[in-house]
Order: sequence, then structure tokens, then C-alpha cells
Amino acid sequence: MTKEVLCRYFFQQTLVEDKSDSWKHNCSSFLVSSDPTLMELRQKFPFVGEYHFRLQSTISGSEVAYIWLDLIDPAQKIRSFTSSDTIYIKVLQIAAVSDPAHDSDYLTKSFLESQELHNFFLSRPTNCSQVPNDVRNSHIDHTFPAKAVFDGVKNFTNKVMQSSVTQTLQKQSQKVWGKVVSSNFTVHNVSARPAAAALTQLVDLSIAASTSTHPNNMEHVRYLERLWIAGSDQQPFQLRGPSWSRLGFQTDDPFCEAKFLLQLQCMVYFLEVHHSSALSIINEQSARYKNDLPSYSLAFLALRIAQLLCDILMLQDQEFVTAERPYWCLFEDKVAFFELASIMFLAFDQSWRSQAHECPEIGAHLDGTANCALELLRRGPKSVASLVDIAHTLQILQ
Repeated sequence: MTKEVLCRYFFQQTLVEDKSDSWKHNCSSFLVSSDPTLMELRQKFPFVGEYHFRLQSTISGSEVAYIWLDLIDPAQKIRSFTSSDTIYIKVLQIAAVSDPAHDSDYLTKSFLESQELHNFFLSRPTNCSQVPNDVRNSHIDHTFPAKAVFDGVKNFTNKVMQSSVTQTLQKQSQKVWGKVVSSNFTVHNVSARPAAAALTQLVDLSIAASTSTHPNNMEHVRYLERLWIAGSDQQPFQLRGPSWSRLGFQTDDPFCEAKFLLQLQCMVYFLEVHHSSALSIINEQSARYKNDLPSYSLAFLALRIAQLLCDILMLQDQEFVTAERPYWCLFEDKVAFFELASIMFLAFDQSWRSQAHECPEIGAHLDGTANCALELLRRGPKSVASLVDIAHTLQILQ
């Protein structure tokens, strides 16, 4: 183990990750001790403000090369996840403060940082045979001040982070990350990684979330037929046609709106299990749509809520594998995800009914629905029955 560890980092959504790992060459760096903690990362991170850090952890024997672990506990030993002398951190800015250039110690700190990095790289053994001649020769007469280089990188990154494009890209991720991170501090139940039964269900949900629906896929067509039958209409099933409007679809082709398998599964479960509530929502919103009043379709709501739950449960990148949460045992039940989604449908509709005349922005109601989901999960439900009981206790369901 080296005396110091190189921490390489990039800001969320300023670099695109790919399988070639070429993005790693564009990361910035700073040094930490041989056994760093999250607290040390925060102290030595070269930008001021409030940040959330995610650590790259490699996975062997899996199609996924690595996952990103949320660092929550300030005393957590980073080296417990990796033995490499280089660690990779993904950074999300939660809150900004004043410009560090106004700090009287800023230049001194920057100079010391550049000196430490310079000494670190000098002490590392390098296999020169793997480095092109033109690159090796370019460093022989290199006299450009290290401090100026690092100041330039910092100034450039500051400009990128302050740009309107980057700020817009980060808004939604910041909301979700902020909610997920804050929820972890208030959980009073015992947290643990998901057991094998829960992992099986979560992986299936992750696959369904990224599977596009297609009219040539018989499984997808069967789900659509179940949706049609759940609508309680005696008409024979039609793959396309104007009759889909009775289920709130705004086009003749339901696959244009039910775009992903998980979204479609959520809709089918809601109509089959919460039949009367689902039909009430569909009929009311269809009437509002026909009268040019603010409305939403069940297909659209299912898409947004499925995406929101995927963020909360870390399904997209399957980061749930190593995450410790108090609610994973809930998802050992095959219907748990869909019951949670149904509760969120009802919570959204309740918010919409009471406040749509004042706030017709769907995003605002989705934020409130996300808070409901986090509050439910924060209580650590162990079963679908306890999930429903907690929802009634919190008056999410009435």
C-alpha cells in the first residue's frame, strides 16, 4: 500500500461514461491518505460548497464492470471497498457557496496541492515502454508551472459547473439524489444489503425498466390485452384503434405511450388490483382532456413514477447490489414494487385533485409523490401488508 492514494473525480453529467473507460483519462485528481474516510474526502476536495460523493467499486464475475456506491457515513473507510492506490469518485454539487477565489488562503492551498501531486507522480513507478515516444519527450523540457495548470483546470471546471446547460442537466438528478441521501440519515431501522430473493426481483425490475415494448413481442401484447380486459369493456381486443381512448390513451397506438415494459406492468397491476380507483382516475382525466382542462394520462403517470422509483431503488445501473437499506426485504415479494407504484398513483391523484387548480404543473405533484415514497421506505416496511398499513398511517392512502 502506498503512503498516499490518488483520488480521481469528475462532476456528474460533465463526462459520459462508456465501456472503454476512456472517460477516466479526463478526471481531475487530488491526494488523500492511505486509509481515507468520507470526512477526509470532504475536507480535501478542492472545491468549496456542499457535495455528494459516489465511489466506484468494481464487480467480478458480472456483466456490469463496476457500480457507484453512495458515500453517506463520514467515518466510512473508503479502502474497505477497494484496495487500489487510485480511487474514482463521481461528484454531485448539492449547494454552492461563495467563490473560493476570494479566500485569502486559496493560492497557498492551490500551490501546496500542486506540489503534493507533483511529488506523488514522481514517486510512482512508470513503465515507459508503454508510453509513446512523443508523449515521453514532451515531458523532458516541461517547465510550465504546475500551480498554473491546476488553477486553470479549477477555473475551467468552475465555468462548466456554472453554465446554464450544466445547471439544467443537474436539476433533476440533484432533486432525486438530495432526497435519497437525506432519507438515509433519518432511517431508524436496521439497514442491510438485499438478500438473494430480493436481488432476483430487483434485477427483473431493472431489466423491465430498460426493455422497450414492441407489438411483435407476444409477452408485451399479452400485457396489453390484460390491460384491455381490466378496462371492463366487452369489445374484442384490438392492438390498435380509437377504443384505447377509454383507458386514457391519447393515440390509437397504445405502444406509442406505453413505451417500456415496467411502465406497462405497473399499469396492468393498477387496473387489475385497484380496479375502481384506476377507472375513476382514467374517466376523470379523459373528461378533463376532452374539455381542454389540465389533465394527465395514466400511461404518462406510469412512465414518470416507474422512472422515479428506478432512481430511488437504484435500478438503472443495478447499484442496489451493495447498497444497505432497511427496506430490501420488502422486494422479496414479486408484487411489492407494483403495489408501491399503485400507492404512488393514488398519492399523485390525491395531490392533483386538491391542488391542480392552483398548480397544474405535473412536476410539482411528482415531487410530493416522491417524498411520500421515500417516507414509506424510510419506515422500513417488511411486507406488502406493512407497506399498505404505513401508507394509511401516514395518510398517504385515505
